[in-house]
Amino acid sequence: MSTLVGHDGTSLVATASASVALAPRTRGLRTGAALASLLTALRADLASGAYHPRERLVEADLVARYGTTRAAVRDALIQLTSEGIVERLPNRGARVRAMTINEAIEIAEVRRLLECLCARRAAENATESEIGPFMELALKLRAAAVSPAVSEYLTLNARFHAAIHTMARHTTAQAILEQFQHRPIDRFFPLEFRTSPPAESVEEHDRIAHAIAGHDADAAEQAMYDHLSNLISTLKRFEPNAANAAGRGQ
Repeated sequence: MSTLVGHDGTSLVATASASVALAPRTRGLRTGAALASLLTALRADLASGAYHPRERLVEADLVARYGTTRAAVRDALIQLTSEGIVERLPNRGARVRAMTINEAIEIAEVRRLLECLCARRAAENATESEIGPFMELALKLRAAAVSPAVSEYLTLNARFHAAIHTMARHTTAQAILEQFQHRPIDRFFPLEFRTSPPAESVEEHDRIAHAIAGHDADAAEQAMYDHLSNLISTLKRFEPNAANAAGRGQ
């Protein structure tokens, strides 16, 4: 059997076969990149409050909003469902999963364990090049609390804790805490957390920041423990209001 040869002497059959073999892998890479990009955007919007608890996530709307494909949207919703961020209801599609007050308390309790570990490690491992920007962030956090600029404060608060996780250099703790950041408690209970930041929270952040900057691991761990303990106390104190707020929109 004769072989077709191109003008440059290469086998056209071999070239065509290679193209067919590589095409599925190339498409897979493109699909994977699109899904990763969509998940990043969706997680950011869900964490910022662009979508409300129990709000329906209509596939066609998501395709239009994020300029992606329906297949990518479906895969993203499956992934977010597995992470507990989205829930899928029979014959009703997907919606943002709400958070109960008990779940919020449990998240805060787990966070307390891991955040204390990260605060200690950050005090031990932070470099001078990291401490400078971190202290600037702490000052911005205080200024936003005093203003008060609540939305900015909540954003800076998330950045403050994320900076500690990074300086801790504890990969496992950071990965787990990152999952919690996709479901921030304040978004689910706005009555309790979207008013003026309490003065004690501002002072707690200052204590944490100065302990880490001073490489005082014991003080950093204790300050973080006090900070998260106060969050847990707040959740328990406002439990009736929080439960009512979380239950709206059923």
